[in-house]
Amino acid sequence: MAKFIYTVLKLLFVIALLSGLTAGAMWITQHQGWPWWAAAAIVGGIVGLVMAAFFIHRYFLRTRERQFVQRIIEQDDAQIKEAPLHKRQRMKELQDRWIEAIETLKNSRLRKFGNPLYVLPWYMVLGESDSGKSTAVLHARLKNILTDVGPVKGVSATRNCDWWFFEEAIFLDTAGRYAIPLDESSDNEEWHEFLVLLSKYRKQEPLNGLVLTLPAEKLLNDSEDDLANYGRSLRGRVNELMRTLGVRFPVYILVTKLDLVFGFNELVDLLPEKDLRQAMGCMNTTGRDNSTTMVDTTFDKVGSRLKMLRLQLLETQQDYDPAFLAFPDELETLRNSLKVFAEATFFDNPYQETPLLRGIFFSSGRQAGQAVSRILRSATSVPQVTTVLPNTDNGIFLYDFFGKILPNDRSLFTPIIEFLRWRTITQHLGLISWFLITFALCVNLSLVYLNNMRALETFEQELISKPQFTNNIAEDSKELGKIYLNITDVSSINNDWWLPRLGLTQSKEAEASYKANFCRDFELYVLSPLRKIQEKQIFSLTADTPESEVAAQINLITKQISLYNKRMTGAKHTSILTVNTQNELASIFQQQGIEPDAAIVVSKLLSVYLTWAESPRLVEEQLELSHTWLARLMNLKDVNMHWLAEWANEQPYLPPVHLSSFWDIAPGSLREEVMVPAAFTQEGKKAITAFLDNIESSVANSSTFRSRRKNFEEWYTLEYANAWREFMYAFHRGEDGLRNRQDYLETMALMSVGKGPYISLIQRLAKELRPFVDQKGIPKWVGEVYRMEAVIALWQHKQSGNKKAVTSLLGGTEKKLSKLVTHLTTSGLDVQAAEKDFGDYVAAIGDMIPLAQTRPEIFKATSSYFGSDPVNSPFHKASSAISKMRHRLFNKGGNEILWEIINGPFDFNVRFFTFDASAHLQRLWEQQVYNKVEYMPEEKKQQALFGNKGLVRKFTQKTAAPFLERAGSMWEAKSWHGWMFPFDMDFLDFLQHENVEAQMQQDKYFVKIKPLPLDVNDDAKVEPYGAILTLLCGDKQQTLKNYNYPTEQKFTWKPAECGTTDLQILFAKKTLKKTYSGLHGFQNFLKEFRQGTYTFDSTDFPEAKEFLTLSNVKYINVPYEFNGAEPIVKLFEEKPVDIPLAASEDWGK
Repeated sequence: MAKFIYTVLKLLFVIALLSGLTAGAMWITQHQGWPWWAAAAIVGGIVGLVMAAFFIHRYFLRTRERQFVQRIIEQDDAQIKEAPLHKRQRMKELQDRWIEAIETLKNSRLRKFGNPLYVLPWYMVLGESDSGKSTAVLHARLKNILTDVGPVKGVSATRNCDWWFFEEAIFLDTAGRYAIPLDESSDNEEWHEFLVLLSKYRKQEPLNGLVLTLPAEKLLNDSEDDLANYGRSLRGRVNELMRTLGVRFPVYILVTKLDLVFGFNELVDLLPEKDLRQAMGCMNTTGRDNSTTMVDTTFDKVGSRLKMLRLQLLETQQDYDPAFLAFPDELETLRNSLKVFAEATFFDNPYQETPLLRGIFFSSGRQAGQAVSRILRSATSVPQVTTVLPNTDNGIFLYDFFGKILPNDRSLFTPIIEFLRWRTITQHLGLISWFLITFALCVNLSLVYLNNMRALETFEQELISKPQFTNNIAEDSKELGKIYLNITDVSSINNDWWLPRLGLTQSKEAEASYKANFCRDFELYVLSPLRKIQEKQIFSLTADTPESEVAAQINLITKQISLYNKRMTGAKHTSILTVNTQNELASIFQQQGIEPDAAIVVSKLLSVYLTWAESPRLVEEQLELSHTWLARLMNLKDVNMHWLAEWANEQPYLPPVHLSSFWDIAPGSLREEVMVPAAFTQEGKKAITAFLDNIESSVANSSTFRSRRKNFEEWYTLEYANAWREFMYAFHRGEDGLRNRQDYLETMALMSVGKGPYISLIQRLAKELRPFVDQKGIPKWVGEVYRMEAVIALWQHKQSGNKKAVTSLLGGTEKKLSKLVTHLTTSGLDVQAAEKDFGDYVAAIGDMIPLAQTRPEIFKATSSYFGSDPVNSPFHKASSAISKMRHRLFNKGGNEILWEIINGPFDFNVRFFTFDASAHLQRLWEQQVYNKVEYMPEEKKQQALFGNKGLVRKFTQKTAAPFLERAGSMWEAKSWHGWMFPFDMDFLDFLQHENVEAQMQQDKYFVKIKPLPLDVNDDAKVEPYGAILTLLCGDKQQTLKNYNYPTEQKFTWKPAECGTTDLQILFAKKTLKKTYSGLHGFQNFLKEFRQGTYTFDSTDFPEAKEFLTLSNVKYINVPYEFNGAEPIVKLFEEKPVDIPLAASEDWGK
């Protein structure tokens, strides 16, 4: 059934393959426009070629097989002759036994049934010495023809190979050393000699099966490793058999010496003779079971049968040894051991063919020794139980195995039948393939004819009318464009033909003729007029023409010369377009006054002309003229050729280097653009160099040009370096384009891992300046860039652990880095130590990241470090690492601009911390001071601001204290690492106000007042006898009474509580009262008495005016002596100060 399915699948595959081939052939014919019978030719041709290939392959295989067998025989005889004496005797004996056995077969009656070598199947028995091979064959009780090549009488061990000629089959009983060599060298040679003899004498059907013997005592006593090793050794021999013979045969496992399993002999005693002739085991009927499944199936089936037999015997037998009852269980103990052996012998691998495990069988050929119960031995309470075997030679379960099972499996090996069938099928392969190939050639010849006709008809239809030219380049180029398209259509037909033309090339000849006509017309109507136009333009240029126009013309002429030179050297169409694209050609013609659309057509046609023209006469003339024109233009302007830089800057494909190349900023986000012009980049240099090379290869006098070129290159080198130096000067402006705080944090993160704008700039500098590093006259700082680059490369190389950093930075290998470091070290520069300093520098930058996550954190860190900067701060560490690195690389010198770039990441972080802290300080100013007093009444504002615990004092002494310092009586902003804290100038002016110190109010003031005698005018009729001064402070009052005798009173004035002040002047009949009301009453009183005395008149006491008039009191002098009043008076006299909104710069607004 399996064979039938395989045949059906193979047939379906062939049908599918032919269907696919037919479909592909039909598609090709439809795509090419061929008739349908062309598909039959394609299919027939391919099938014919395949069949021819099979025929040739088969012929060579047969020839090689005959040569191989003959070579084996010759080598075999030669090896026997060359072997040592003892080996020669063994190998000669083996060969003699084979010859004798073959002669026995040839002289037997088997020849009546056919070739006597193939009438009966051959089986080999293979196993280690003393594994029961010979005993099993001998005691199988089959009819054996005794010959001299059979087992040697009186010798128990097989010497090399014993032949057993049974009626059903022939068995080759091999020596145990063939399976497990005792002497690796000699035994392996004898085994290989055995394989040679087997392949020599039985080529068509070398072996029908193999029996592997496995003694039960190995399963009982050996470890799993020993069993696996035994299995692998046998697998090696099986592989050699299959590889040498070239066949796959069934393999059987025969477990011998089963009498050593406890209970086996007792069971045998109960069985009749006919049962003992049967085979005990299981067959792999499907051929698909693996070794593990096969072992399990065998034990399951045999065990089940034994258990049923045990029950039957118990019912039928009266006298028996109870030991037989344990046999099924004792046999089960062999399962795992046999599984280990089978897996080692029949394991699958992708390199070798897996042998077919056909069956597993059990047997006993001789009963000797003793059997020990494994089951009872495992029970600790039961003593060891053994059975002494009777020392008999009964063949148990062997007869049917050797006499029926093996011979019946001969059909599993049927190579000779398939070979004969294939030979019958392929006998006529040569004739069929010749017919199909001939048919395909005839059809191909017909198709070539049709293809030529189709191409020629296309010419006749599309070129039937003669082209009409008008001497107008635009119109004539369009007409030629149509002709070009017609020719390409025919060319496409010719080029699409991939079958042999068989001599029919008329369409190719016609195509060549029309291409020649196209080139003639193009020269006459396009190329010659273009030359005249260009010549006119060249001679219209003067010394006053702008340099850019002259440069453009020189560039165009050099491109033309390059184009013509390549055509003269035989370049093809595609090569010409690669050097000078159609757009470049079109730009040439547009500058000569041709319309853009027509210029594109002309550029295309020119490249076609240069490819198709066999002898482009006008090209040679144009090349000579171009040299003349170029010489004129080169002398038209100054000889220094500085215009080349302007030319490079105008090229759209040469971009300049902007700050946005390094900073994460949007293009155009800066007020003033900072860039390196395109002329002073590596790409620009390449373009200029290519331009110079084109000119040099184009000019007639190249030596003169080389002198001019040298002068230009010296100037260009200095300008190149200066352009990058100016870029370095303004590089920090890129920071102005950062949009928000997050941009700063992301930039800081890059810097913390040795990247970011500044490190990228150093790397870019090294890359851009590398072509000039060894040139004379180059500024010193260019070499200093490479010192720093070496340090960065060394650090990145150590950090990454690979060579990419070296390759990207130094443009070379790790060996170049080592060489550079060694060179700098021998120059007195400690590059290794500088690399460590750079690592410390980067690490310190990284330590700043955790401090910058929020503004309060930055403010806290900046407040701690500003001005003092302790040694354990990351800012101090970074500054120290930079200083050390500068000392090691530049001996404290070095270019300041370059050093600002190296110092850039540190300065960036200092600025960020400073300005972010400033923004936070501004918010604190608004929260702690400004917002609290903005709408406060004026009379309370000064006290709130400048009181002893006023808001301004708290702000300057606590919040802003880390950033402020006193210089005499002036307040100034502190600085750190070259950056001053960005206080607003109005804020500092606010702090510098001349009365601020005085306005810094205290909670209370103490004033000593000493009254003096009162006085009135001399002609007054009455005099005052006293005065009472009263200061009200909440619900309390302080009083000073003056009765014109010495006294003194200490007043305590609290600005927040004390206010209204009363002064009473006492007369005998009248008391005058002056009230200074309000919060500033005491201040007003002190202000009036600032000179120590105050003179009152009647206007001060309107309610007592009549009394004072009648008493003729014109004035009253009230004197006091004050101590401590001046600060209070000044508080009153100072005008209110406008508090500024901004204390420090807030870049978040």
